[in-house]
Amino acid sequence: MTNNKNTLGTFFVSILLLLATACNLPGGAIPASGAAAHQTVKPATPLPSTYTLPATQTMVSATPLAPTATITATSVPPDLPFVIDCSALAADRQPACDAYLAYTRDKVYPILRDVTGVSLSKCYKKITYTIVPHLENGELGGLSGGADITYAAEVSIESSIPFDVHELIHSISKCSGALDFHVFHKLLMNYVYDQLNDPRSGAYVVQNEYQTTNFQRQLLNDVKTATGQDLDLKCFGILANQVEMTYFQKGDKASIQRLYRSSIPPLHLDKQPNATLISIYDDVPVARQVEAVLEMLKKEYNDSINAPTCGY
Repeated sequence: MTNNKNTLGTFFVSILLLLATACNLPGGAIPASGAAAHQTVKPATPLPSTYTLPATQTMVSATPLAPTATITATSVPPDLPFVIDCSALAADRQPACDAYLAYTRDKVYPILRDVTGVSLSKCYKKITYTIVPHLENGELGGLSGGADITYAAEVSIESSIPFDVHELIHSISKCSGALDFHVFHKLLMNYVYDQLNDPRSGAYVVQNEYQTTNFQRQLLNDVKTATGQDLDLKCFGILANQVEMTYFQKGDKASIQRLYRSSIPPLHLDKQPNATLISIYDDVPVARQVEAVLEMLKKEYNDSINAPTCGY
C-alpha cells in the first residue's frame, strides 16, 4: 500500500463521521490516490450515542430519502462473479458467509453500479471476499484491494448490517479512478441503504444537517491557524462535509452522480489546482480531482468553500 500521509489520529474519525460499522480510519493511512488499496477500522462496539471529539457530536439515525417504488438496478444481474472464502472460520459459519455474499452481490452492487455508472467487470474478472476471524492488524475491520476484499468476521457476517457497502465503494473507486479519501462514502452509503429499505440499515448513522453545518463552521474557523497534519485533516473534513451538505440539501440521485463522476478522469477543469491544494493532498492527480469536485460544487450548486489555507 502506498502512503503519502502520516498515521492519522483520532480527529479523522470526526471527519469521516463513523462511516460504517465495519470501516473507518482512526489509525489508518490515507493512500496516495483513490486507486490504492484502502485500510479501514471498526468503531467502538456498541456505538455510543454521543461521540466526544474536539467538537462534541451527537450521532443520530439517518433520515432516509423516500425509497424508490421499484429498484430497477437490482433487476439487472451482476456482470461478474462474486466468490467468498470462509475457510479460516468454523465450517458452521459457511451459511452466514453465503448469505453475506448473495446480498452484497445481488442487492448492494447493482445499486452502486447504477448510481456510480461503474461496472466492475471492466476492471476485474471477479470479486473475492475473504472472511477471517480478525485481520493481522487487530485494529482493522476491512481492507479493499480492488478485486479482493478482506473483512474480519465480527464486522461482516456477524455485524448488525451483514452485507458490504463500504469496501465495495473502495473497489468501485479504484476501478473508475474516482476521488476516494472517503469523500463520497456517506452519500453513496446513505443512498444504498435508503434504496434497500432494509430495517437493519438503522445501524448506520450520520450527522443531521444542523450538526454537520455547525461542524463545518468550526472547521472553517480552525483551519485558519492549523498547520502540518492537523491542517491536512481539517481540509479533508471540510471537503467531505461540503459534499455531504450539498447532497442532503438536494436529496437526489442526480447530485450524487454529478459530484462522484466529476472526479473520474478525464477531468474537465476550468483551472489547474493551486500550489496550496497540491501540498495538502500531496499528489497532483488527486489535487486535480479535488479541483474538479470544487468546480462542480460551484457551477452546479453554487456551493463554494472559502478556505484559502486549504487551497479551496
